[in-house]
Amino acid sequence: MALGRLLERVDYSEVTAGAVAAEAGLAHGTFYRYFKDTQDALRAAVEQVREAVDRTALVADRPVGTLAEERERVRRWAEAAMRAPVDRPGLVRAWLAVSERDPAMAARKNERRLQTQAELSGYIERLIAAGLTRVPDAAGLASALLSLVHGTVRESAAGVPLTDGGVEGVLLVVDRAVFCA
Repeated sequence: MALGRLLERVDYSEVTAGAVAAEAGLAHGTFYRYFKDTQDALRAAVEQVREAVDRTALVADRPVGTLAEERERVRRWAEAAMRAPVDRPGLVRAWLAVSERDPAMAARKNERRLQTQAELSGYIERLIAAGLTRVPDAAGLASALLSLVHGTVRESAAGVPLTDGGVEGVLLVVDRAVFCA
Protein backbone atom coordinates (compact mmCIF):
# COMPACT_ATOMS: atom_id res chain seq x y z
CA MET A 1 0.00 0.00 0.00
CA ALA A 2 1.19 3.48 -0.85
CA LEU A 3 0.75 4.73 2.71
CA GLY A 4 3.08 2.04 4.04
CA ARG A 5 5.77 2.96 1.50
CA LEU A 6 5.38 6.64 2.31
CA LEU A 7 5.68 6.02 6.06
CA GLU A 8 9.08 4.43 5.50
CA ARG A 9 10.35 7.87 4.43
CA VAL A 10 8.33 10.41 6.41
CA ASP A 11 6.66 10.69 9.80
CA TYR A 12 2.91 10.17 9.95
CA SER A 13 2.42 13.80 11.02
CA GLU A 14 3.72 14.84 7.57
CA VAL A 15 1.41 12.52 5.61
CA THR A 16 -1.34 14.13 3.56
CA ALA A 17 -4.00 12.70 1.28
CA GLY A 18 -2.16 14.26 -1.64
CA ALA A 19 1.12 12.63 -0.67
CA VAL A 20 -0.55 9.20 -0.41
CA ALA A 21 -2.25 9.68 -3.77
CA ALA A 22 1.02 10.78 -5.38
CA GLU A 23 2.83 7.74 -3.90
CA ALA A 24 0.14 5.53 -5.42
CA GLY A 25 0.39 7.33 -8.77
CA LEU A 26 -3.21 8.55 -8.55
CA ALA A 27 -4.95 11.91 -8.69
CA HIS A 28 -5.39 13.66 -5.34
CA GLY A 29 -9.19 13.30 -5.41
CA THR A 30 -8.95 9.55 -5.92
CA PHE A 31 -7.76 9.19 -2.32
CA TYR A 32 -11.16 10.36 -1.11
CA ARG A 33 -13.00 7.72 -3.10
CA TYR A 34 -11.52 5.13 -0.76
CA PHE A 35 -10.71 6.96 2.48
CA LYS A 36 -12.21 9.83 4.41
CA ASP A 37 -8.82 10.94 5.79
CA THR A 38 -5.30 9.71 6.50
CA GLN A 39 -6.39 7.96 9.72
CA ASP A 40 -8.92 5.98 7.71
CA ALA A 41 -6.13 5.02 5.28
CA LEU A 42 -3.93 4.06 8.26
CA ARG A 43 -6.69 1.81 9.63
CA ALA A 44 -7.00 0.11 6.23
CA ALA A 45 -3.24 -0.40 5.97
CA VAL A 46 -3.08 -1.89 9.47
CA GLU A 47 -5.93 -4.24 8.56
CA GLN A 48 -3.88 -5.50 5.61
CA VAL A 49 -1.04 -6.37 7.99
CA ARG A 50 -3.48 -8.07 10.36
CA GLU A 51 -4.95 -10.09 7.51
CA ALA A 52 -1.48 -11.34 6.60
CA VAL A 53 -1.04 -12.56 10.17
CA ASP A 54 -4.57 -13.96 10.33
CA ARG A 55 -3.90 -16.17 7.31
CA THR A 56 -1.60 -18.16 9.57
CA ALA A 57 -4.11 -18.26 12.43
CA LEU A 58 -3.82 -21.05 14.94
CA VAL A 59 -7.55 -21.47 15.28
CA ALA A 60 -8.25 -22.61 11.76
CA ASP A 61 -11.16 -24.99 11.59
CA ARG A 62 -8.93 -27.97 11.12
CA PRO A 63 -8.59 -30.44 13.97
CA VAL A 64 -5.56 -30.61 16.23
CA GLY A 65 -2.83 -32.68 14.58
CA THR A 66 0.24 -34.45 15.86
CA LEU A 67 2.67 -32.83 18.27
CA ALA A 68 5.07 -32.08 15.39
CA GLU A 69 2.28 -30.55 13.29
CA GLU A 70 1.08 -28.35 16.14
CA ARG A 71 4.60 -27.21 16.99
CA GLU A 72 5.00 -26.16 13.37
CA ARG A 73 1.61 -24.40 13.43
CA VAL A 74 2.59 -22.44 16.53
CA ARG A 75 5.95 -21.58 14.98
CA ARG A 76 4.35 -20.30 11.74
CA TRP A 77 1.87 -18.18 13.68
CA ALA A 78 4.47 -16.61 15.98
CA GLU A 79 6.89 -15.93 13.15
CA ALA A 80 4.18 -14.39 10.97
CA ALA A 81 2.96 -12.27 13.89
CA MET A 82 6.49 -10.93 14.40
CA ARG A 83 7.57 -10.52 10.78
CA ALA A 84 4.47 -9.23 8.98
CA PRO A 85 4.34 -5.88 10.84
CA VAL A 86 8.13 -5.59 10.90
CA ASP A 87 8.19 -5.51 7.13
CA ARG A 88 6.39 -2.16 7.52
CA PRO A 89 7.98 -0.42 10.55
CA GLY A 90 6.81 3.06 9.53
CA LEU A 91 3.24 1.84 9.36
CA VAL A 92 3.49 0.16 12.77
CA ARG A 93 5.10 3.28 14.30
CA ALA A 94 2.29 5.45 12.95
CA TRP A 95 -0.39 3.02 14.12
CA LEU A 96 1.08 2.85 17.64
CA ALA A 97 1.36 6.64 17.86
CA VAL A 98 -2.11 7.37 16.51
CA SER A 99 -3.76 4.67 18.64
CA GLU A 100 -2.36 6.39 21.74
CA ARG A 101 -4.20 9.61 20.79
CA ASP A 102 -7.28 8.31 19.02
CA PRO A 103 -9.82 6.67 21.36
CA ALA A 104 -11.60 4.82 18.55
CA MET A 105 -8.36 3.39 17.20
CA ALA A 106 -7.19 2.52 20.71
CA ALA A 107 -10.48 0.73 21.38
CA ARG A 108 -10.20 -1.21 18.12
CA LYS A 109 -6.60 -2.17 18.94
CA ASN A 110 -7.63 -3.39 22.39
CA GLU A 111 -10.67 -5.24 21.01
CA ARG A 112 -8.49 -6.95 18.44
CA ARG A 113 -5.92 -7.96 21.06
CA LEU A 114 -8.62 -9.41 23.31
CA GLN A 115 -10.07 -11.33 20.36
CA THR A 116 -6.66 -12.71 19.42
CA GLN A 117 -5.97 -13.59 23.05
CA ALA A 118 -9.27 -15.47 23.32
CA GLU A 119 -8.58 -17.35 20.08
CA LEU A 120 -5.07 -18.26 21.22
CA SER A 121 -6.36 -19.34 24.62
CA GLY A 122 -9.00 -21.53 22.94
CA TYR A 123 -6.33 -23.09 20.75
CA ILE A 124 -4.15 -23.86 23.77
CA GLU A 125 -7.17 -25.42 25.49
CA ARG A 126 -7.61 -27.63 22.42
CA LEU A 127 -3.97 -28.69 22.74
CA ILE A 128 -4.54 -29.53 26.40
CA ALA A 129 -7.64 -31.58 25.55
CA ALA A 130 -5.63 -33.46 22.89
CA GLY A 131 -2.93 -34.26 25.46
CA LEU A 132 -0.24 -32.28 23.61
CA THR A 133 0.53 -29.92 26.49
CA ARG A 134 0.08 -29.62 30.25
CA VAL A 135 -0.23 -25.85 30.46
CA PRO A 136 -2.09 -24.98 33.69
CA ASP A 137 -3.52 -21.62 32.54
CA ALA A 138 -4.32 -21.28 28.84
CA ALA A 139 -5.60 -17.70 29.17
CA GLY A 140 -2.55 -16.56 31.12
CA LEU A 141 -0.19 -18.17 28.64
CA ALA A 142 -2.06 -16.62 25.71
CA SER A 143 -1.70 -13.18 27.30
CA ALA A 144 2.01 -13.71 27.95
CA LEU A 145 2.67 -14.96 24.42
CA LEU A 146 0.91 -11.97 22.86
CA SER A 147 2.91 -9.62 25.09
CA LEU A 148 6.13 -11.29 23.97
CA VAL A 149 5.27 -11.13 20.28
CA HIS A 150 3.88 -7.59 20.47
CA GLY A 151 6.95 -6.45 22.40
CA THR A 152 9.13 -7.73 19.58
CA VAL A 153 7.01 -5.84 17.06
CA ARG A 154 7.18 -2.62 19.11
CA GLU A 155 10.97 -2.87 19.40
CA SER A 156 11.27 -3.44 15.70
CA ALA A 157 9.04 -0.47 14.90
CA ALA A 158 11.21 1.64 17.22
CA GLY A 159 14.26 0.78 15.13
CA VAL A 160 15.67 -2.24 16.95
CA PRO A 161 16.47 -4.67 14.13
CA LEU A 162 14.64 -7.97 14.10
CA THR A 163 17.44 -10.46 13.62
CA ASP A 164 17.06 -14.09 12.66
CA GLY A 165 18.69 -15.02 15.98
CA GLY A 166 16.18 -12.86 17.86
CA VAL A 167 13.29 -14.46 16.01
CA GLU A 168 14.64 -17.94 16.72
CA GLY A 169 15.00 -17.03 20.40
CA VAL A 170 11.40 -15.89 20.64
CA LEU A 171 10.22 -18.96 18.73
CA LEU A 172 12.12 -21.21 21.16
CA VAL A 173 10.50 -19.47 24.15
CA VAL A 174 7.05 -19.77 22.54
CA ASP A 175 7.57 -23.46 21.79
CA ARG A 176 8.75 -24.22 25.32
CA ALA A 177 5.96 -22.23 26.89
CA VAL A 178 3.22 -23.86 24.83
CA PHE A 179 4.52 -27.40 24.77
CA CYS A 180 6.22 -27.42 28.18
CA ALA A 181 9.41 -28.63 26.48
